[in-house]
Amino acid sequence: MSRKGLYYLKHVSLSGDENIIRLEDEDGKIKKSFPLSTIDAITTDFDNMKSLLEFISEKNKPKKNSNFDITDGYLYIEYHYNNKVKILNIVFSDNEEIREVSKKSKGGYKIKKDSKLTSLAYKLINIRKNETDIYNYLRNNYYVNSYLTNIINSYLFNTSDNYQNLSEAIKYKAELISKLTEYKTFRDISFGINNYYKQKNNHEIQKLKAIKDIIIENFYSEFDDNKDLNNEKVKKILPPKGAQLKFSDIGFDI
Repeated sequence: MSRKGLYYLKHVSLSGDENIIRLEDEDGKIKKSFPLSTIDAITTDFDNMKSLLEFISEKNKPKKNSNFDITDGYLYIEYHYNNKVKILNIVFSDNEEIREVSKKSKGGYKIKKDSKLTSLAYKLINIRKNETDIYNYLRNNYYVNSYLTNIINSYLFNTSDNYQNLSEAIKYKAELISKLTEYKTFRDISFGINNYYKQKNNHEIQKLKAIKDIIIENFYSEFDDNKDLNNEKVKKILPPKGAQLKFSDIGFDI
């Protein structure tokens, strides 16, 4: 079992073999478990799983006599919490927020309080207040837990139209920001928000593609059903032999 706060980078091959990645730390020691910020600082240098696998295959230090070879498959992050095995998705370079913070916090478990954390706190409060769909997504996928929800709800209660208590609101805002200084909490929320919009954009693209396909299909269906174009009396007008064919040269003599 891993020590508290440490995470494994695991590889799964297409054949189903699972192995823990072993890497050298900055002191040259070979380790298999790292702070989450250290792993993210590595993975966010890459755009996709393929390029990350190529890098890890060069850096991995397998045990002696091991047949472990990284040539295919995928990577994910594993850790233990309350005697249960948990997994996290890899974060790539498209999440600029996690990339920046992980490199600044590499090797640590806490993030320094700054304007980014304050901005994220207000962003989360606004999502809770005005964007039900995304907040439900964050809750249902465990990016936001009940503890954070209670803090946010308490802040909103003390800043509502019907009741305002500024001192209490400030206290709950400070508590929320303090919670966000935990790298894992920050990472969960940033990853969840990023993933929500990524899935939403992909859904919109697929919907537009489906609409486009229907329009094209209907267009050609109407063209095929046109009786005049299929009538034997229709005579195509073509350019003289030897002349270069242009779209404007093609017509119909009805």
